[in-house]
Amino acid sequence: MRRSTNFKVALLATCNMLFWASIAVSTVALSRPNISIEVLISQLFIAGVFTWATIYWLVHNCVKPITCITNDIERMNQTGSVVPIANIYGEEYEALLVAVNKAMRLAQGEKQER
Repeated sequence: MRRSTNFKVALLATCNMLFWASIAVSTVALSRPNISIEVLISQLFIAGVFTWATIYWLVHNCVKPITCITNDIERMNQTGSVVPIANIYGEEYEALLVAVNKAMRLAQGEKQER
């Protein structure tokens, strides 16, 4: 799972970098007829650094917290007990954990009735 996620992130970053590279090339092509190769390479380098920094920031601030919460919910589902993980994430996740716990209890109750 982790390798798949890393591959998807790398693929997204590469596609994004190619997008910015095409923008840089078209900007250079439309700006001046006599452009040096150094300016083109520097613009492509800046586009690549910006792309990878943006992807790193998104993964670090958006994907990893969601992955942690998902892993904790899966662990709660496997063990059948709710560990007080709301203290780790904050008060806003306490309602989510309570709802998951109630859904697990209802699902177990329906299985026992059948």
